[in-house]
Amino acid sequence: MLVSNLLSNYLPLPDDPEYAQLNAQLPAYRTSLETRYPPICASCLPAVEEEIKRRDRMARTSALGTLLKQSKGKGKERQRQNSGSLVRKRRAALERELLIWRVRGVLWVTMLIGFLSAYGFVLSGSTTLQLPVLLYKTSPVIVFLSIIWTAWDPRYATFKRSQIQGREVRLRAKREYNSLQTFVWLSRLLTTILVALSAWKPTWDILYAPNSTASLSLQPRALWYYRVSIVLELCILIRSVVILRIDTPPPVRLMEQYSHRPSLPPSDTSSQYPSRHTTPMVDPAQELISSLTLSNNPILMNLTDARSSTTSPVFGQPSLTHVNGHANGQSSLALDPMEDETGFPDTDDPMDGEDEDAERDPDAMDWSPIHPVQRSQRRARALGDRSNSMRREDVNLRPQRFFAPEEPTGLEGLFEKTIKLGDDDLVRREEMSKQTLWRRWFGSTSRS
Repeated sequence: MLVSNLLSNYLPLPDDPEYAQLNAQLPAYRTSLETRYPPICASCLPAVEEEIKRRDRMARTSALGTLLKQSKGKGKERQRQNSGSLVRKRRAALERELLIWRVRGVLWVTMLIGFLSAYGFVLSGSTTLQLPVLLYKTSPVIVFLSIIWTAWDPRYATFKRSQIQGREVRLRAKREYNSLQTFVWLSRLLTTILVALSAWKPTWDILYAPNSTASLSLQPRALWYYRVSIVLELCILIRSVVILRIDTPPPVRLMEQYSHRPSLPPSDTSSQYPSRHTTPMVDPAQELISSLTLSNNPILMNLTDARSSTTSPVFGQPSLTHVNGHANGQSSLALDPMEDETGFPDTDDPMDGEDEDAERDPDAMDWSPIHPVQRSQRRARALGDRSNSMRREDVNLRPQRFFAPEEPTGLEGLFEKTIKLGDDDLVRREEMSKQTLWRRWFGSTSRS
């Protein structure tokens, strides 16, 4: 998650002047992140590798099983279909289908050319286009019947031949093609209805009056209607030719092309990580702070030197090395900033002298201990037994005695209601004993 967030925030906007430089450094930055924050530790890597291989085998088995189910019985079906009689029957049926397909194609092209020519003649202002009035009156019926060949598919012959040859092909964008052709059919039907209305009744003449003997002229709205219609025809024609295509589905390839291992520097690819103690660690004196940076500049650590100079961490012991130590190899004691070389706080009485006050830091905090002790006494105790110095009276850790007042929360009586802290058994026994004594006394008095 951390690596993903850093990678998502690495590149700036494309219009940023540093975008090209940061984009070129992206592989190195990804390698740096995977080195600093490895997704999988070395001890877990074998188990993860085995799990990934097992899942890959399961995926391959599932894919092969699906292919076998789909191809079950296809061999016998192909042999039966490739027999002589079936081949001849299928070829005869295909020829009949292709004949009908060609007739529909001729009608489709004729209708397209006819409407484009009519729009062109009208927009050019030519008056030579004189058609029979009966054709204008019956044009809506012709266009309505053209729904049979409106969705004519020019790729149908290629598609059927490919299927007969045994190739698996797919026809793309068939639904969009049918929608476009249906829209064109509605536009043509509306145009022929407007023209037929003007032919049946001249008073309804909106676009063009074919029975008029006077000079022909188009109204402005009719001119705009024809312009929009011809542009619509051309745009849909181009779109239909472009989108309709036949594709061959890609074959299934059960090959591992990409590795799931993190990309490490070339110097570390040959190294093996047998256990946790070989996990790359950072040299604290050189790259401790640099490895924790969130900068966009890639930082590649020298893992070989880091592994050779560090040891495995041990629970209960500090993992950072001691930089300051004694010359004899013993670990040095960390001195508190308020302590002197003896290990005790340098808390002299401010009345000791002006020379000691002059040596103090002017920015130091002005404080004095509760029980001031002279320097000589502290030095004597420090030079004496070290164990006795732990019982000094100047600094003591005592339990807390003062508690700040708190507002009532309303839960103070919760345990009193739910849990009875009294001795219920003793109380019950006392009550039973009292009742027994009363019954005995009452029985004795009644007998007497």
